Amino acid sequence: MAKPTQPPVAQYNILETFSDNSFDNLKKILLPLIGTPPVIGHDDRIGDLYDLSQELEFNSCLLDNSFDIEELSITSIKVTVGQCIIGGVCIDIKEEKTLYINGTNSYFDWVSPITGTGTVYILIYYDYDYDPGLEDQLAYVGLMKKTDYALLSTEEKKKYCFIGAIKVNASVEIISPLHYTDPDDLSVSRPYPRGWGDGGWIDIPEEFIV
Repeated sequence: MAKPTQPPVAQYNILETFSDNSFDNLKKILLPLIGTPPVIGHDDRIGDLYDLSQELEFNSCLLDNSFDIEELSITSIKVTVGQCIIGGVCIDIKEEKTLYINGTNSYFDWVSPITGTGTVYILIYYDYDYDPGLEDQLAYVGLMKKTDYALLSTEEKKKYCFIGAIKVNASVEIISPLHYTDPDDLSVSRPYPRGWGDGGWIDIPEEFIV
């Protein structure tokens, strides 16, 4: 079957890193899938109230069948490939990653490895507030202690996408099983895109995948 013709590139500008967040017709249609306007209040009858004059607040999310986690040993895991959305940018990670819960190189540069009992988050990080003049804008899969993640500001947390959680014992060994939701805080779980009834997503052209 022939590959369908894509709509004009301009119609995908909601995924374009450098576009403004003005509300043209396409963005109004895609709003439930990729972002929401800032919440400015709540009404018991209708729910959250939004400021439609402000920029979108993009929702980080994983696309289906992405980033499975496999335990390789008592100190290591494998994260498979996949796609996610962070800050309105589609990120396509094409190589599996092995992470070590006792290895400094598996953690993000600004945090230290866990040293005893606790929970470690597996995250994807992408800084969409970068300088457009820089050439290499990369996304990173890495580890961060739950306690460090809790200290991040709300704005900083938007640059991360949660993949899973690892429980660690006093010997810094993985306590099976691995989790796709924080077992001690069910509000922290894998985010998926909002859709019209089935959580579906739109086709994303390659030129907008980082």
